Amino acid sequence: MQPIIDKFTNIDAVYPTLEAKEEDSILDYVWQLAMLIHPAMPKEVQGGTLEGSEAMPTFKERYNNRLIKMPLTYEEYKKNKEIQPTITGLEIDSDKFWFLLLFIWDYTQGQCFNAQEVAPSPIGELNSFIKLLSQYKTAGENPLTDQMQFSKDITLSIQINGKEMQTIQHPNTIGYLLSLCEEGFQSFCDMELENMVAMCEVPLKDTSNTESNNSQICYFTLLFKSMLQPFPNGIMTKQKRRSRNSEVSYNVTLLISRLIYLTGISQNEEFYVNERTLKGYLSNKSKLTNVRNRIY
Repeated sequence: MQPIIDKFTNIDAVYPTLEAKEEDSILDYVWQLAMLIHPAMPKEVQGGTLEGSEAMPTFKERYNNRLIKMPLTYEEYKKNKEIQPTITGLEIDSDKFWFLLLFIWDYTQGQCFNAQEVAPSPIGELNSFIKLLSQYKTAGENPLTDQMQFSKDITLSIQINGKEMQTIQHPNTIGYLLSLCEEGFQSFCDMELENMVAMCEVPLKDTSNTESNNSQICYFTLLFKSMLQPFPNGIMTKQKRRSRNSEVSYNVTLLISRLIYLTGISQNEEFYVNERTLKGYLSNKSKLTNVRNRIY
């Protein structure tokens, strides 16, 4: 038994089109997630803006070259008597879901193993700086005319080669810097495109990162949770509850838990039996390092 698509031909497509071929429509779920987690720069077209994802050509090429080494085969997936009734019961297209599973498994591998750590982008650091100071500001709007006040004793330190060279302490000086940052952040969308790109660029660190198995489980679950919710935000037609007489589970967490076991992310058979094991992992709130995906 083979998937409905053996090889993709429309490899270079970064933006979906209305005239989608069958091979593109089978990737509906993948497109939806890819545009969320790995978006391309919006493309201006007649009548509006087109959203896309740089991850799509990579996924298609890796699929064509059989580089996605997920332990679960398509035949095993289609014949599974626990997950298939759940997928059908949730009114999810089984073949589209297969390609979503391939993409999430592969993207998780690239995110959690030997991925290169990234530093915050300039716009990200600016936003964090504004949020941090704003939460402590209690009085004064104009630092040139008002007496600025903060609820905490705040100082800003400037270091050169790790050595502190200057400390800024006056509330009005700090308030003035905050107001300048707020003005710059608010005008971000009015910048020239090349300046916007520069402000959003994330510098790469010299270190690579390998997450724990716990983090891999959490990231895999996070991606699926974002999709396994009712339309339009997710791929489910509607939320369904299991009736007393039904043997079919509509438990989304249990479905994800079973996929964790079937795809070899965990060898613990308890993942296949019930969702309590997965809930235990999620309760630890493992922190994922900010990295650039090794594959995508």
